[in-house]
Amino acid sequence: ASNDQRTDSQDYTEELETFISELSSFDRRMNTAVLDEKVLAGATRTRIAAAGKIVRLRSDCVETLREAVSQGMKTHVLSVNWSSEYIQAALSPLLHPSPSSSHTDDNLTDDVCIHANELEFDNQGTSTGSIIRRVECAQDKEKIYKTILS
Repeated sequence: ASNDQRTDSQDYTEELETFISELSSFDRRMNTAVLDEKVLAGATRTRIAAAGKIVRLRSDCVETLREAVSQGMKTHVLSVNWSSEYIQAALSPLLHPSPSSSHTDDNLTDDVCIHANELEFDNQGTSTGSIIRRVECAQDKEKIYKTILS
């Protein structure tokens, strides 16, 4: 095929890249607005963990992650969420299974790597309202994903 000919796959890839770029720009603008307004200021680590623990995960998500961890697979969670601590709390049933679990390791956090943003805290453990931007958008997820695979 000549350079002038395009395939549906090439068109789709370009359209997807354009969409991801525009979505990423939107995500960055929204995060900046949240940070500028200090929406997350004043939240304590305890309150963040408590909020994360009440997140209902889809059953297929939990089953998939549990199976991966029980098989000894290094598992990565990529999220644009503003707090890896919040995600860890949401995953706590997986990371710290109940005594009835067949898995004997009490702490599975070494098997699960969470890639997300980090809230900044003061010396008293209270959020300043700022975040360390690590995974702000789809483009960031793609970079991390490629790093994991390399």
